[in-house]
Amino acid sequence: MTLDRPRPRDKRRGRIENPATLATNVTEAVNQIIWEPTRILKVYEVQAHRVEPIGVVYLWPISG
Repeated sequence: MTLDRPRPRDKRRGRIENPATLATNVTEAVNQIIWEPTRILKVYEVQAHRVEPIGVVYLWPISG
């Protein structure tokens, strides 16, 4: 039994040959190049700064 499904290579060729799809792909790629680094940096940005006191520590010198 054979199925009439396009192979992955045929799909890729269709995306490249279709001018509307190609223009959309290029536009999306340019947008990713512009916005992706900013989005990634924003994810790693510190959201809250706080210091909570947990106690007092005394350091005593060791006398020999």
